[in-house]
Amino acid sequence: MNKNALKKSNALSKTLSKGFSLAELLVVVGIVGILSVIMLLSFSRNTEEERLKAASKITIDYLKTTLIHSRQISESCNVNIDHGTSELSIANPDTCDGRPSVNLIDAVEGLTSLKICGSQTTTNTSMECTAITDGSDTDDQGTPLSETQVVFTPRGSASKGAILKLYSSKGKRARCIAVTTPIGLVREGRETSSGCDFAGG
Repeated sequence: MNKNALKKSNALSKTLSKGFSLAELLVVVGIVGILSVIMLLSFSRNTEEERLKAASKITIDYLKTTLIHSRQISESCNVNIDHGTSELSIANPDTCDGRPSVNLIDAVEGLTSLKICGSQTTTNTSMECTAITDGSDTDDQGTPLSETQVVFTPRGSASKGAILKLYSSKGKRARCIAVTTPIGLVREGRETSSGCDFAGG
């Protein structure tokens, strides 16, 4: 092998073995780290949104099956939604029997943060419901009420409707549930900046 060929071979092997510099590796690791954090936050937010949707669906199912139950037994059924415990129950079990209570936090796996706000004014879709604001109906002293009631009649209508908002501080989002009077229509939607979007779900 001649000297020129040997020099070219040595130069080529030095170029190939050089690899990435420490600065280049640190930049790549930093970019990958930032992207990982963004993806993890997005995944966490989406997971909490799905949990909130599940709690909303359980509430809708409870209200709809109570409406049907009220018709079947020919008695009024008063559904009580407790904001503090996140529990759905029947307020008049002596006449509307056979409906178990449901705790939303227990019913949805992984749901640890849930705030419920409610108003008997079914058009009050702009009611605020956040970690620090409770736009629920208030008592005579201006304190937000700790529960909301919906009353279904034996005719399959609602004599007392409500608008509910389920808020998760982890997901920073709210779901809306409306029970209209007198029809007794139960609707679900997502909170928007202007109120509730029942069309988009």
